[in-house]
Amino acid sequence: MDYNLFVDNIAYLVAYPRSGTTWVRYLLACILYPNENLDHNDMNAVMPDTHAHRFWDPSRWKDFVVFKSHFANYSLDKSKMIYLYRDGRDVALSHYYYHYYQGTEVTFSQYFRDEFLLGRLRFGSWKEHVERWAFRKDKKLFVVSYEELFSNTFQVMKKVVEFLNLKLNPQIIEQAVLKADFRKMRKIGAAGGYHPKLLGLQGRSGGWKETFTDEDLDSFWSWAGDLMEKLGYKK
Repeated sequence: MDYNLFVDNIAYLVAYPRSGTTWVRYLLACILYPNENLDHNDMNAVMPDTHAHRFWDPSRWKDFVVFKSHFANYSLDKSKMIYLYRDGRDVALSHYYYHYYQGTEVTFSQYFRDEFLLGRLRFGSWKEHVERWAFRKDKKLFVVSYEELFSNTFQVMKKVVEFLNLKLNPQIIEQAVLKADFRKMRKIGAAGGYHPKLLGLQGRSGGWKETFTDEDLDSFWSWAGDLMEKLGYKK
């Protein structure tokens, strides 16, 4: 679909699922709609999800719209793109709780071995997804880690706003950061029926340490250790 049919200026927020897109979408929505008190349904309307067209409301879109997507096969010919990545171990654990917590007999280690490491998921391999974008050098691409954003939210979002060439008062960014704090994001998650252990809604990194066995960690590092070291993560 050509989204330029709806609005002249668009960008994409792309990430592998469970990498922090809910939080970043809300941050961006609060920046683009600073005078509105947005809830979860509003966010889906004004920050369109390419995987859920039924929630779109183009009548509410402004001159600039950011589309969220988990697809990795975009070109950079027309639109700017923000690529968000996260420690793959936290992604795997969050993904497990998101899909398997209700009455499942599948353990995390089973899921991790038989699905995550093999890329048997809707959007394929986390490793291939990140490798495709994290090291590309292009003026239309802004790459950021979830951990960096969490550690210094205001400064990173200020860079994002500058990258998108949005002329905004920095106070708008400050207000957005306050609106999108994790206590409020947890309420959004609870309203959606999310499991309380979903790490993205706890606002922390390294939760994988509580669940990974030594074998899980060794398997992950054998599979993606080179990539993780290039990204700056430690075993």
